[in-house]
Amino acid sequence: MKSLSEIYLLLEELVSFDAKLQALKSYFEQTAAEDLLWSISLLLNKSNARIITITKLKDWALAHAKIPEWLYNQCHPLVKDQSETLALLLPNTDSSIGKTLSAWMLDIEHHKKLNLSKQETFVVNAWKILNSNERILFNKLITGNLRFSLSQQLILHALHLVFNKPIHCLAHRLITDFDAFDKSFRDWLNQPSRKDIDSKPYPFVPIKKLSSDVFNIGEARHWLGIYGYDGISVQWIKRNEQVFIWNDKMELISLLFPELTKPELCAVDKVVLQGTIILMKDDQMMDQNFLTSRVKRKNISKKLLLDFPAKMIINEVLEYNGEDISERSWNTQRNYLEQLYPHLDNHVFLQSNTILSDHWESFTSARKEARNVNASHLVLKNKVKTKDKTNWLWALDPLTVYATLIYVESSIDRRNISSLTFGVWDNKKLIPICKVENTLSKNFETELQIWLKKNTIEKFGPVKSVQPFFVFEISFESITENKRKKSGISLKSAKLGKYLKEMKAENAHTISILKEIQQKHIK
Repeated sequence: MKSLSEIYLLLEELVSFDAKLQALKSYFEQTAAEDLLWSISLLLNKSNARIITITKLKDWALAHAKIPEWLYNQCHPLVKDQSETLALLLPNTDSSIGKTLSAWMLDIEHHKKLNLSKQETFVVNAWKILNSNERILFNKLITGNLRFSLSQQLILHALHLVFNKPIHCLAHRLITDFDAFDKSFRDWLNQPSRKDIDSKPYPFVPIKKLSSDVFNIGEARHWLGIYGYDGISVQWIKRNEQVFIWNDKMELISLLFPELTKPELCAVDKVVLQGTIILMKDDQMMDQNFLTSRVKRKNISKKLLLDFPAKMIINEVLEYNGEDISERSWNTQRNYLEQLYPHLDNHVFLQSNTILSDHWESFTSARKEARNVNASHLVLKNKVKTKDKTNWLWALDPLTVYATLIYVESSIDRRNISSLTFGVWDNKKLIPICKVENTLSKNFETELQIWLKKNTIEKFGPVKSVQPFFVFEISFESITENKRKKSGISLKSAKLGKYLKEMKAENAHTISILKEIQQKHIK
């Protein structure tokens, strides 16, 4: 329990992927074998059944600590977490017995169906032998509030580094329902599975953003262009009449897209396709927000499948009839795709459009037309296989809007400006359209702070409503419908542009202009 409580608090503090990865790696290396499977189960939020309510836990804690409820009510808003508040209010103890995590889980399971009196005795006795940090974890565990905000990718990579097991094999283990009561970690890790072989994906070729001039990567005749879409980059695998779908983070996501996992979608066996999953209904591509919303759903209902149908745009064939063609030239792969396509369900699988030319001007023109086909970028792939397999993402030129500053939010210490909210006109009223990170120069920010002292209309905590005066150019990648917002739209990746010193606030853009931009790029 002690080591798990320590990693729980440490992961809450760490931000970067690499730092969390090293912390998890150290934790797995130091954890006893009998606790490993329980640890993985808890890290994945799979073993978090509530045995007592937080209200009942509060009553027991206040009675045991002899603390009046009014004092708890004063402390809780400061701590903001009930389990942590209760752990801190309990009498201090420096003792911490070396009871294993698996032993604790067995005890918790044993007390699930006992009466409240025995449960209270168990909980109070546990508090007496746990230190403050362990109590926080224990309180969250028994109330069903223990949540680790970790990606499966992070856990996969940590396990891979420690136990040297292929990531795709570990992914199978993680998505299956496993019972830590009935299985040892070694059995779980080394259980033989035909699926480990059948589901094995090919390495995803890295995609780097093209920051320099496109002419610097070589002659145009050596490259091909493929329109990229706001979807999920995947490999679709069919082997031995089973279908597996992997994303580019090496996560097995087959269960999220049951309509794409039917073996009959492809009449040829032992095939691996690479491409992008999108949502498309009535021949209209749906916004990425719908895809994000669907992926987060735990239950994939029939209604969900009807409302948000998934399709896959195929970019290339990596395996055909069991033959590895991932290293073949693009022309060879394309020929295989032409042979395969008649054997695919064309209601689900779509072919990507390819741009070929001996001149970069043709690629430039195709890039300018990308939004007209709902593409978000252009991917450049080398037609000739080389040691450097990098694909290049050629981003589109951003869209822009002239918007007026309406809200300013200060940082926690109130010394600096953390973010700015901008709005456009709608019937002589300003409505917010985006919130952007503060990237103003220090001199400009100082001037704005002075200006705020005389031009603030209202204050809402760290947020100030200001007089319409400053007009900025706001750049963004795309514009989508969002009924939850006053404006009815969302700007993707909005960034602060140049200050339009000569433009008056009343001349800033209107919501109708943004709606026109939105309609222009909906096909």
